[in-house]
Amino acid sequence: MAPANVNLSHPVVHGDSLWFAAYEFGWGYRAFEIHGDTVQAKLGAADTSPRQLMLAFELGRPRITKAVMPMTFEYRGERIVLHATDLNAERLRRAVLPSGIAEGTHAAIVIEES
Repeated sequence: MAPANVNLSHPVVHGDSLWFAAYEFGWGYRAFEIHGDTVQAKLGAADTSPRQLMLAFELGRPRITKAVMPMTFEYRGERIVLHATDLNAERLRRAVLPSGIAEGTHAAIVIEES
């Protein structure tokens, strides 16, 4: 089976969280949220300022894409919160990148866990 071609929308800062949508043929759109503390811990944002959250999202886009790909459960129209465990580096190493995203790009932005 070919990897999913999941696309992410541009994120919106809402409080200290990021809201965005993921869409893929067969799914339609799904709404997601990543809390600021998770963006700091897993995507490398220096703080929860809008600028840092947006920068970390864009640099972590391949990682976020990998995290939302397996979420094929029945969607009920509610925002899905991505937790730190969803962005766990070991879990994501086993995922397959969608076409169009280079593995080297992903490797360059993975934040080492301490």
